[in-house]
Amino acid sequence: MNENRGENKVNGSKVGKRVRLISTARSDAGVKCGDTGTIWHVVASNGVIRVNWDNGARLDLHPEKDKWEAQEPS
Repeated sequence: MNENRGENKVNGSKVGKRVRLISTARSDAGVKCGDTGTIWHVVASNGVIRVNWDNGARLDLHPEKDKWEAQEPS
């Protein structure tokens, strides 16, 4: 799988795409490494992606703080 670090929708982070969290600097995030979710919005101006996590959390992924990878459709 291709690893994404905050890429915009041109590079793979687009609405409806599945992602898996690799790491986050925020301990109170409500998600942990390995959790998966679906992108519901991409902020073009700063590369932030907004994710509805499968556990119910809604944590944004920031290119300078978080690391994630795109999930291939099964």
